[in-house]
Amino acid sequence: MQYLVDPKQTEFQSEIKRLDGDQVQFADTIIYPGGGGQPQDHAWLTQGDQRFDIQAIDDTNTYTLDHPITDHVTPIFQHINGAQRQQNCQYHTLLHLIAAIASKAGAKVSSNQIAQDHARIELQFESAELAEASPKNNLQRLCMRRFKPKLKCLRAWYNATPWPMNLNMSAH
Repeated sequence: MQYLVDPKQTEFQSEIKRLDGDQVQFADTIIYPGGGGQPQDHAWLTQGDQRFDIQAIDDTNTYTLDHPITDHVTPIFQHINGAQRQQNCQYHTLLHLIAAIASKAGAKVSSNQIAQDHARIELQFESAELAEASPKNNLQRLCMRRFKPKLKCLRAWYNATPWPMNLNMSAH
C-alpha cells in the first residue's frame, strides 16, 4: 500500500490484479480507502486519454468505476487529489493533538470524524464535576493558542447540548 510508504505521491502506475467489468483490483495502490473516521481519497484512473472515476472502494480494495476498463494492454495510472489528502492528514493530526489536550482536562474522545471542510471530535468527561471544571471556553482557548499560529484559519464551535462536548474545527 503505497499511501503508507509515500503519502505525498499523487500519481502511480500499478498492475491490475483482477478485472471484472467496472470492478478493478490492483497489485498496489496510492489510494487511501478511508477508515477510522477519515474519508477515502478523491481518486481517479487514467489509461491513455481515458479517465475512470472511482465511485466506491470496498474492504478488499476493489474499486468500482464509472465505466468498465476494456483495454487490457495500455498502462493504467492512479491519481489522487493531493490537496485533499494533505488537508485530511492535517485534520487527522489536529484531532490527535486536541485529544491529548482534552485528556489533560479529564476528557476522553468518544468519537471523531473528518469531513470535506471540517473535523469533528466528541469529548466525554468521566464526571459532571470534571466537565464543569473544564468549561468549553477554556478548552477552546487552549486549542486556539496551540494551533492558531500553525493554521491560516481555525474556527471552533460547539453543539447546543452541554455534555458530551462536540468540538468542530475547520482549518483552511
